Amino acid sequence: MEPGARPDAGDVTVVFCGDLLREAERYGTRGAGKYMYTDVAFAALLFMLSATDEGLGSAFIGDFHEEHVQAVLGLPPHVVPVGMVILGYGDEPPRPRPWRRLREIHVCDDEGIRR
Repeated sequence: MEPGARPDAGDVTVVFCGDLLREAERYGTRGAGKYMYTDVAFAALLFMLSATDEGLGSAFIGDFHEEHVQAVLGLPPHVVPVGMVILGYGDEPPRPRPWRRLREIHVCDDEGIRR
């Protein structure tokens, strides 16, 4: 799957939503708007990692008109679509990605000073 994928590009599209009322109960009014997006994004990430383990390709779509998705799914106003994940089998087998050594990506020295 490539960047700029459409929701209908995969075999399946899953919409990840957050509930503002539930988040407000959990984190208070300030937290509902602040943490809901992080909570839902992590759920989508874990879903994508699980899909990868099962041999599926996936792509996250975060740029869409929330109100359109909300209307199509018949969601109440307090349930907000945060992202969509498209799933499918790729046209080509996935290429293995080499692991990078920590020293290749480490950006701070032992005292926390950025190099």
